[in-house]
Amino acid sequence: RGAPEVDLFEGMAGPVDPLPNTKITKPYFSTSLQVSPGVSAPRPVLTHRPLKGKWYEGMSYGPNTTLNNFFYGVTLKHSPSSYTYQSDAISANTQLGLRDFSDFQTFAVDWRPGESLEWFHKGVSVYKITQESLTNVTGARVPLEPSYLIMNTAISSTWGFPAKAEGCECETFECGDPKCACALPPGFCDNLQHADFEVDYVRVWQEKESLGCSPRAYPTRKYIAAFPEKFSLEGSTVPLLPVQRGGGSCSSSSDCGGDGDCLASGTCACRVNTGPNCRATDMSYPPGTYVDADADDIRVSGVYVPAPLAVGLAALAVAGVW
Repeated sequence: RGAPEVDLFEGMAGPVDPLPNTKITKPYFSTSLQVSPGVSAPRPVLTHRPLKGKWYEGMSYGPNTTLNNFFYGVTLKHSPSSYTYQSDAISANTQLGLRDFSDFQTFAVDWRPGESLEWFHKGVSVYKITQESLTNVTGARVPLEPSYLIMNTAISSTWGFPAKAEGCECETFECGDPKCACALPPGFCDNLQHADFEVDYVRVWQEKESLGCSPRAYPTRKYIAAFPEKFSLEGSTVPLLPVQRGGGSCSSSSDCGGDGDCLASGTCACRVNTGPNCRATDMSYPPGTYVDADADDIRVSGVYVPAPLAVGLAALAVAGVW
């Protein structure tokens, strides 16, 4: 339903060399909304600016930020072919400096369903998309439905890697494969040996009208129950797994997050926190505050939101050493 994807940030490292048709150089990070339906034709040409009046306009750019002319989306092919669709990437690039890789940085997105998306870096707005920008081109919507968060390190040979030279026989893109020296960026393998990606915290705030993950207008829980195979891991038939509270292996209570106890069985028992080793804050909604579309009569007796931050804001703090 709109195939939305909101990219809080995607990093691009590399040498500080000029890039075509942009003031941005590596390293930088991208912030994007990927949405459908997409522009059919004429589509923007990669590395070039879009033709006037043929792409989304009216976006707001913050300091050291400009349009991302390296990715405009892809055609996602499915079987049957009637399921194939064009996805657009409405994206911006923000310049990074060397200091950004030596300390924690905060990244945030203020998502107002059906209205706007605004990205922040270290508390400063860097990019904003409004519903008007989408309506004027394809009629796509700023996402309305509940979404889930992904924190990962994804490396792709189709993003940031050099084009393989003629005669290059690399197929694996593995650092230990001598045939791939011709296909990997300079210093890439050495970089992996000395890099860390750390997430200090993730915080999510919701307005009381959409508290929870299955609001009345978009009953996500019922949709997942109807199509469990779309949400289950390989080999599992259960799409929604409970959060494990304790049970992680330990040799002493220090292995249990400072909150739990290491039992004689060699497993953690949590007192307040949750997770296998009691290292995660229990963020369950207090009784009476969870809005669930499965209930026949939905009432909200309270709102579990740290005032005054009652906005749809997700924040990450990350650090990388390159």
